[in-house]
Amino acid sequence: MESRKLKKIILVSFLLVCILICNSIPIMASNEKSSDNEILVNQLQIATIQLDGKNISIPIRKHVPVKTFSSNPSTQEVADFFIPVSKEARDYNQKLIRDMKMRLTTTDQALDTAGYFTATSTINYTRDTYNSHPRIKMSSFSVNNEGDLDGYLVGLGSPQAEVFQLGYYGPAGHPEVMDQRKSYSLNWAKSATVPSSWLPVCTDIDSHLRGVQYNILLIYSNGDGTVREENCNFFHSCG
Repeated sequence: MESRKLKKIILVSFLLVCILICNSIPIMASNEKSSDNEILVNQLQIATIQLDGKNISIPIRKHVPVKTFSSNPSTQEVADFFIPVSKEARDYNQKLIRDMKMRLTTTDQALDTAGYFTATSTINYTRDTYNSHPRIKMSSFSVNNEGDLDGYLVGLGSPQAEVFQLGYYGPAGHPEVMDQRKSYSLNWAKSATVPSSWLPVCTDIDSHLRGVQYNILLIYSNGDGTVREENCNFFHSCG
């Protein structure tokens, strides 16, 4: 029992670190134009993921949230996670992250995606307010991959996910919601539904987890007919 509690504490601590690091490097405004296939570095943020239990920093791109104006308006947030899978890409990634943290990148510098695997997460949610406090309620999510493994990966496992919608239902005097989490086994690019019974949570009171934690099995060839596997964990926060 104590071991299970410890594992939960470690997981929540890792997710909070991911959120803090991701938010510490804001998206920089840019007037530079890029082609459809070009990703400018100053459009990226830094996030922490885990590869086989080891924390590494990677670039991610958070798209501008898209709002739908219907009888039930919702917001869609999309994030691209650029995960280095080749040795060359990991060496390049290490230097890139260092340069991004030290603000040494140039305005026209593009991300070299060779040797990277791209996972794209999409989260849909609705917004409301409670006594002027903004709240969100997730409705669905999905994760997709770019489809081209570039020969660095020979396969991918089916994504596993855990959704968190934790926080305060309202300001002081209203319950703190800490049991809204659910595990999923997913198919790539297939949407999964968040329980409609979940309560919306405030986004401006305290720091709580809101988003999806993904676990993906990356499968590599050893070049001798055998394969090796790596577990990749990353968190997409929303709201």
